[in-house]
Amino acid sequence: MPSDTPSVALGDLSELPPAVRRAFEAHPEDFAPLPEPGPDDWLNWHTEPPQSVGNFWVSGPNRPGDDQRDKFYILPLGPVPDPARLEAFAHDFFTIPVVVLDPADMSEVQLTRRARDTGDQLLATDLQTYLQSHLPRDAYAMIGLTSEDLYPSEDYNYVFGLASTSERTGVFSLARYDPQFYDSTAKPNPVLQRERAFKILAHEGGHMFGIGHCVHHACIMNGANHSEELDRAPLALCPVCLRKLHLLVDFDPSERYRALADAYAEAGLKEAESFARRRLERLSAPPQPDP
Repeated sequence: MPSDTPSVALGDLSELPPAVRRAFEAHPEDFAPLPEPGPDDWLNWHTEPPQSVGNFWVSGPNRPGDDQRDKFYILPLGPVPDPARLEAFAHDFFTIPVVVLDPADMSEVQLTRRARDTGDQLLATDLQTYLQSHLPRDAYAMIGLTSEDLYPSEDYNYVFGLASTSERTGVFSLARYDPQFYDSTAKPNPVLQRERAFKILAHEGGHMFGIGHCVHHACIMNGANHSEELDRAPLALCPVCLRKLHLLVDFDPSERYRALADAYAEAGLKEAESFARRRLERLSAPPQPDP
């Protein structure tokens, strides 16, 4: 069996309690296969080697609690809407303490800008440098949040977000989540904006936990080149990526799904809520006897 198949990528789960082991079962109804990339999709432009759980672990990912670094910080880089909702979601998703800091005053920070038809963009790597110089001593990781559009380098049109798997910092932009960014006549869609913000926070945050782009299932850790590809991705970690997070945090899978289901219900994200409740039902069902 190829080493990049999901069952092999998960590694040995035999030492886990049966109730926990079930959290990493890839039921076809819950975890779709990775779709074939379209001409503009991420995997048509980028070669992504599979990251198995074993490869993830031997890479030496940062662990929450090491050197008393146990908090996930969110730093608004200027005014941004509703950071408290993102704080609550990040806590439920990553299951470690989350703190939203007061907005940073960016007026005197030297940042590279460029002009585009859609408006000015900030160089995301400049913001990464700023974040790394302002990382709190007890930060496991810190993500910056901006309302301005971002680009990672001159050869890219834009980027939703950018994160480092080793430096424990990341940044993401809310600019392109509003349908009116592309079409001024489009109707506002706050639920879609909320879902996109949750997805990028989960994705870039996952990178800060050392999780690479996923090629095992449809997963929030799949790369995304554009809004349509982001919208297709589920707001969920596949079993392989969930196991990576579990190795670092050792959360209770049922409690995590229960908290996420309630959060998604409150946010109006019906598909994500349905998934989380279905997973919770599977974990709560009596175990089947061995044949």
